[in-house]
Amino acid sequence: MTEKVRIEAIAAALAALEESDKWESEREDEINVLVKKNGYELGNCRCCYNYGSTPFESWEKVFQYRELRDYVENGLEERVYCVLGSSTGWMVFYGVEYFTGITAVGVDLLESQIEVSREMVERFGIENCEFYTKDAVEYVREHGAQIGVCIVSSLCWHSVVRYNTFYELLRTMRAGSCVIAYHNEEIDAVLYDEWKFELVHEVKNLAFSWRTHPSRSLYIYRKVKSSSRLSKQEIIAQQAEYLHALEEQDAEHLAICNLFSQ
Repeated sequence: MTEKVRIEAIAAALAALEESDKWESEREDEINVLVKKNGYELGNCRCCYNYGSTPFESWEKVFQYRELRDYVENGLEERVYCVLGSSTGWMVFYGVEYFTGITAVGVDLLESQIEVSREMVERFGIENCEFYTKDAVEYVREHGAQIGVCIVSSLCWHSVVRYNTFYELLRTMRAGSCVIAYHNEEIDAVLYDEWKFELVHEVKNLAFSWRTHPSRSLYIYRKVKSSSRLSKQEIIAQQAEYLHALEEQDAEHLAICNLFSQ
């Protein structure tokens, strides 16, 4: 089976799953348990668990960017290609099928989605990929140094959660590592000591499955030395102020979500 044919077969199997009432019911049950257990808080309202599947053609345009492709094929070394918010495994499978010889990891909060990912691994004999049910920030704190390329699938995340994820990636990833992001606001703002994420390429007008976002950009960043002349204390104060503003913004959104959940 050729790379393209196998990707199409995996995509077809996952797309069929989206039409399954049983899977959707199990997914909803798990979301209800998580929300009830943890309460309505930042990163845990129902809208944070929305589901979507960006087509392979969009990710192929990202993967074809020369600097990213060269880095993955020649500079990734023993570091992994990681997807935070991996859902049922779409982006993990796209990466491991597109790039030769990489190790891929998918991380998601929903066990039902991780189970589907593992079932696809068995069904199609996909090698060199693993899946974990874990909070994204916690995973990065423990394994960030091993990540060489990270897709942050954060379209539905609260901005505070996105910021904290990007902060931990910046703190733990090695210099030159890449992050592919759906949003550019929080990642542009995050600083850590002498480091920042520098935008190297914006891939525009990509097709998405979301009705509210049928077309948008994806952003490719690399960890580099910052040219900022701020002291360490000034950076800490600036980041704390920015995070506080995000928390106030997200609290308003959370209040609306909580109201509609009554």
